[in-house]
Amino acid sequence: MRSPATVREIILRCVRAVCALDPSVIYWPEGDELIGVVNGFQELSHLPFCAGAVDGTHVEIPRPRNFAGDYVYYKGKFTRSIQATVDHRGLFRHVLCGYPGSVNDAHVIKLSGLRKILRSMCWRTNTYVIGDDAYALSPVLLVSYGKDTDDTKEEAFNHCLDRARVVVENAFGRLKNRFRRLRYVNVKHEHQPMYMLACCVLHNIIEMEEGAPAAEDAPELTRPMDARGPAERQFDPKHAPRYSRKEQWDMGFRGVVNMVDHAQCMALAASSTRRLPANPVAHSGYDPCEDRNAGLRLRRMLTRYIWPFALEERDSKDRAYEFLLGLGLVQPV
Repeated sequence: MRSPATVREIILRCVRAVCALDPSVIYWPEGDELIGVVNGFQELSHLPFCAGAVDGTHVEIPRPRNFAGDYVYYKGKFTRSIQATVDHRGLFRHVLCGYPGSVNDAHVIKLSGLRKILRSMCWRTNTYVIGDDAYALSPVLLVSYGKDTDDTKEEAFNHCLDRARVVVENAFGRLKNRFRRLRYVNVKHEHQPMYMLACCVLHNIIEMEEGAPAAEDAPELTRPMDARGPAERQFDPKHAPRYSRKEQWDMGFRGVVNMVDHAQCMALAASSTRRLPANPVAHSGYDPCEDRNAGLRLRRMLTRYIWPFALEERDSKDRAYEFLLGLGLVQPV
């Protein structure tokens, strides 16, 4: 019979082995896989060029011996956070585990590798991620207008954004239901982030298996070293096309927020064969994560793009209500 100390060591070795699969299981989509994610979010919420949804959740832990006040969540419990970005299927594409519960989401994202991904991968491919109001608005991270808006078009945009963002909340729900250890991680303080990451890795493996294609078409679980996620490597500007100022002006392509008008945006987003062009104006001196004005312009453009879909859905709901009312299946409001 093994002693409790031996069992704990065996479990820890298993957790470390699972965490070693992280680069092969949790990685940022690229190429055709990224186009599939973008198409998935557009079918879900009408938002074009969305590459993921980011949010955070908290995991309760025992009272730490040192700096316990830093781990107090606003609900009065000691917690550590998990910040994750998911795709339209609920697969984790970037995960950061272990920050103290008192650190808000906006500060966590500044300290995480996701910021590097937004500056390189998203800005280079003209995509963005979406989040809740806790995050700062930028052209690579979109948030809603807030609950206090009275504008009908802004409310329609908020509704579409919530429909896309719910995938990350559902992913956290499935994660905690599968792994009850995340209800209360009572292990050594230095091992807690590793347990959280192991659960996220296993979550992706399960989700891939449940939604996997036939065995002969299923991709291999492991990826080669040169194909690992962007969290392990920096963006190499040599792979991005370079244009002169005159070429940029002739192309009418001066960044994601100015590249198309409303009609062009609708045609581009409606095309099932579209490709994600590289951004020719990305340069080392510009940080899109800090450009709130560009985020405001992009959000206004997407609000105009989404409005016809919102009108169509509202008319469809009105027709369905009138039909059910005529059958006597619903009561008049």
